Amino acid sequence: MGDFLKGWAVDDDAPSVPVVVEVFAESRRLGSVVADRERRDLATEEGRSPSIGFRFVLPASLLTGDEEQFTVRAVVANDGQATATRTLATTRLAFATPAGKPWVLASDDIPSVEGDVDDELRSILACASAGEIDEAIGMARAKFRLNRDLFGVDTGLVEAVSRHTGVKTFEQLMTDRRHEWFESGNHSFWQSRLEKKDAMHAFARENLVEIPRQIAHFSDPEELLQLDLPQRYVAKPDGLASAKGVFAVSRGVNVFTGKPISPDRIVANWQKLASETDRVDMYIVEEFVADRFAPEANVIPLDYKFYVFRGIAGFLEVFDRNYPGPSRRPYSVTWRPLPHPLELGRTLGNAMREPDNLSEMISVAERLGSEVGAFCRVDLFNTPRGPVLGEITILPANGKNRTAYANVITQQAYIVFEDQELWSTDA
Repeated sequence: MGDFLKGWAVDDDAPSVPVVVEVFAESRRLGSVVADRERRDLATEEGRSPSIGFRFVLPASLLTGDEEQFTVRAVVANDGQATATRTLATTRLAFATPAGKPWVLASDDIPSVEGDVDDELRSILACASAGEIDEAIGMARAKFRLNRDLFGVDTGLVEAVSRHTGVKTFEQLMTDRRHEWFESGNHSFWQSRLEKKDAMHAFARENLVEIPRQIAHFSDPEELLQLDLPQRYVAKPDGLASAKGVFAVSRGVNVFTGKPISPDRIVANWQKLASETDRVDMYIVEEFVADRFAPEANVIPLDYKFYVFRGIAGFLEVFDRNYPGPSRRPYSVTWRPLPHPLELGRTLGNAMREPDNLSEMISVAERLGSEVGAFCRVDLFNTPRGPVLGEITILPANGKNRTAYANVITQQAYIVFEDQELWSTDA
């Protein structure tokens, strides 16, 4: 079961109406959830909707590793009820989440970025609409530098420019970059080497940016078993753009899952991963850094993902990986919330406190982005000793699964700062 209950519920008398499910531990009501998650394995030939699943995240107080009796009650049409009771063992929570999470704001009353159109912006849009693209870009570049909130606003520039030339989507841009930088056989783009952690770390050190303390690098997964590992460490493969094979370990527990993990199991995971891809040729063990908001707590540090365009930080997304599940919240670099998620299927996470050294983090992201010389995403951890590099990503998720909002603000930033990569060849 882990740290959540899952199942399905449907009212056969009203199969198109999602059922509300109530959850109880012993006799104590924990809350309710709507059974509207997709379960294609339960769809029938009679046309039952597959959206009948539910997932209920349990409170941290129940994550003791002990058995609990849970009852799920579905309320159906005509005041009917259906119940199911099971005795299940919960996951043991690996760490005590800081009370209230010290980085979360109690209220979410900070106004989002706004798209007020002033006379200067009207002039920019008029130039773009008239086909005077270079002049519009020049004016917009100065405007965006002065008002960074504009990076998070659909100003209408993409629409105005697209009347005269094709504008690639973010996914198209990243597809082109992957082909040109990695698949064409050219390999003259030195930035492509930043995909490897060794090269990325050397690049960071050259630019006076801190990285996590390195404990070991090796090519044979079984070398992990020979190390005198500290109580806290991160072990991961090099060369992958996902979290596969990454373990944040504290006192023998994988903090990502809250479950015990041993070096033997990590090695087995890596060996299986290596059999599935030829991209892994090195493994890394490094420092498990502390978070600046909770330096003494056993938490996964917040991940600040800066989208940097030609050395200018446009906007960022804060990723909280701590219990009860991943949460993401995008911001302007002036720390005003962006109004919509950046990734499809996401909702806006909790409002976050502004870091006390935000300007230092922006400076680090822009220093690295300026040296890269092209769009990149700079991921930073904010530690008690200041910003520490997580990674530099030159193909963020290959540009896939972006919301319409994320796509347009990224296209807009490309028009203003990365125009040489933007234009569609079939326009």
